Amino acid sequence: MNKKQAIDCISGLYPPDTEKGQELLRQAKAEMESWKDLPENILIRYAELCQQEENRQYHKAVEKIKTW
Repeated sequence: MNKKQAIDCISGLYPPDTEKGQELLRQAKAEMESWKDLPENILIRYAELCQQEENRQYHKAVEKIKTW
């Protein structure tokens, strides 16, 4: 199967804008090689989201300490 055939198959069966399509896409990603092999733009966005989450957790902890 080539890329066009894969896209046609996905579009016709379970596109990623459906719940089942999202589930299958997550499974496919999880079964692939290391996350370190993802395209640079995805890794950069992932790193940004990690930083945002870390900041959120930090601020949540600071607010909790303030209430003690």
